[in-house]
Amino acid sequence: MKKILTATLLVLCIAGYASAQKTYYCQTKIVNTVDGKTQTAYGKAWMKSPTVFRMEKTVNGKEMIIIGNGANLWLVDPSTKRGIHSIQPSSALHQLQAQKRIVGNDLDGFMKAGAHKVGKKTLDGKVCDIYQRKDARNGAVYTLWVQEGADKLTRREEVNATLRLTPPGGKKPQVHHIVSVTDIYDWKINSAMPNSLFTVPAGYNIQNAAPAPGQAPAK
Repeated sequence: MKKILTATLLVLCIAGYASAQKTYYCQTKIVNTVDGKTQTAYGKAWMKSPTVFRMEKTVNGKEMIIIGNGANLWLVDPSTKRGIHSIQPSSALHQLQAQKRIVGNDLDGFMKAGAHKVGKKTLDGKVCDIYQRKDARNGAVYTLWVQEGADKLTRREEVNATLRLTPPGGKKPQVHHIVSVTDIYDWKINSAMPNSLFTVPAGYNIQNAAPAPGQAPAK
C-alpha cells in the first residue's frame, strides 16, 4: 500500500511539474547603428522549454532558423533547404536548463553585472522597470526594460557606446559611435506549440557537424 501511495504521489508531482512548465512566444526587432549606418534584423522565437525552442531571424532578406530539441541543435537555411546538425555538450544543456527561457530572460545576469533600477516607464501600454549599468572600462551604457509581472519578460535592451578601436596593422585608432536597440514584443504565454516546430521539415539536406573533442558523433 505504501509503495502504491508513493508511486501515485510521484506521478502527481511529475504531472504538476509538466502543467507548470510555461511556453513562451515573442517577436524581436534589432536596430544596430554604427557611425550613422543602420542595419535592422527581425526575429521570432517559440520556447516550449529551456531546451526545446525555435528561433527565426531575418537580416537583409536572408532568413536563418535555429532549432533546439534537447541535446540536438540544428542551424538551417530555408532558401536552400540545407542545414547543420550538432549535439550540444552537457555543459551547454545545463546552462540552458538553469534558465526560464532562451530569449527575454536577462534581468538576473544584468543585475549580477552591476546594474541598478533607475525608474519605470510605459512601453506599448506595458509598465516596465528600467535597469541600467555603465561599463567602467569604456563608458558604454546598457539599459534594460523589464515588463512588470512574475515572468520578468525583457521588453527592450539598449546599448549606447563610443569606442576607440585600433585597426589591425598598427593603423591610427578610430572612434566609433554605436547604438543598439533590441525590442522584444508580442509576448504570448502558454500558447499552443506543435512538436513539428521543433524538428527539421522533411526534404532538407542536413549535414552532421564534427563533434567536439571527447564527444560522440551526431546521428
